[in-house]
Amino acid sequence: TDRAVFRPSTGQWFVQGLPIVTLGTSGDIPVPGDYNGDGRTDRAVYRPSTGVWMVQGMANTFWGGTASDIPLPLPYAIRRTIFMP
Repeated sequence: TDRAVFRPSTGQWFVQGLPIVTLGTSGDIPVPGDYNGDGRTDRAVYRPSTGVWMVQGMANTFWGGTASDIPLPLPYAIRRTIFMP
């Protein structure tokens, strides 16, 4: 397991031993997970203001919620789940 930090003010991801990557912006929520099924964790963010999921290296974005929802990246067939309190 590598240590990682997401800096919301700049959208930068700092992962131990890897180059710094910018994915996201202020207000985005980090939701790392294996979105392409290769067994490795992908950097991803959920943007509550639009309900969009963005995954590094994937051309498509995914809709999946509203501003008050909490994103839950999960490691099984249902890849994106929203908890509505």
